[in-house]
Amino acid sequence: MTGIIGSGFGIYGYLPAVLFEDENVCLLEKARDKFLTRNELAQFSSKIMWINNLEYFLNRIDSLIISVPPLYQSEILNKSLDFSNIKNIIIEKPIAHSPDKSIRILNNLKRLNKNFRIGYSFLYTPWYESLSNQFENRKIDERYDLSIVWNFKAHHYKNDLVNWKRYCSKGGGVIRFYGIQLIAVLGSLEFNEIVESQIIGQSKDDISYWKSTSKDFLGNVCHLLIDTDSTEEKFEILLFKNKLGLQPLFSLNTNSPFNYQENIFQNLDNRVSILNKLYIDLKKSYITEIKFNQYQSINHLWGSYENISSFKSKD
Repeated sequence: MTGIIGSGFGIYGYLPAVLFEDENVCLLEKARDKFLTRNELAQFSSKIMWINNLEYFLNRIDSLIISVPPLYQSEILNKSLDFSNIKNIIIEKPIAHSPDKSIRILNNLKRLNKNFRIGYSFLYTPWYESLSNQFENRKIDERYDLSIVWNFKAHHYKNDLVNWKRYCSKGGGVIRFYGIQLIAVLGSLEFNEIVESQIIGQSKDDISYWKSTSKDFLGNVCHLLIDTDSTEEKFEILLFKNKLGLQPLFSLNTNSPFNYQENIFQNLDNRVSILNKLYIDLKKSYITEIKFNQYQSINHLWGSYENISSFKSKD
């Protein structure tokens, strides 16, 4: 049985994603009040086993999904690793509040022979599959120019909230909480050479804007821009071959990376179908050496971006 720890995204995201595959799921009793506020989840109420005691909860399951703030995620994960019955784990991004801590956690998971996946949900979207296909047969005599723009106003800026998602030191901010999804995309497409990177914010701990340029092993270029305090909602990808101005090989222009939902997931959070694919991936196959190395390369790339980024104060 799968257990979920987390009363936010764990409830309205991962819970339905799991129950479209499994008959039952375990939740901690302290998440019940949050569950009851989500009317769209009432259809799943009979499939939940509520458990009050964490030790009993961890003893009862064979698969675990952790979806809590990064500073607590590593603490819960370390505790769960003592339970040999837990074979499969999904860890939400960011894995920890810093790249170095994330690298150590992944090495520990490998040492203990755990099957795991990380919630890099962009890698399970239809647009990523299409984009990735364009790079499968890249050639040395061709040049690609990739542009990715993601503009929106984060909930904490919209409502002037002081919470962990706002601050880098707690695992939040434009790179650690939002940009990590696109770092996973860039790493997977092998854009591992950073040309330049700039961050803008109220302080070095409260970063809202990130702009970077990177190259792959053939010199193809990717321009990335994320503004989490924008007045517009925009998610745009443009991929050109050889010359700018021609018809793009691939284009996407929408207001969200997750503007996609299969019919069976209607009326739920629009990320449920993606999380369902992530969960199926976890359960159908053990993590490969290639996948593990991919995850670690994403962590190293994350660290490199943070080390190289120049900071500018927001006016």
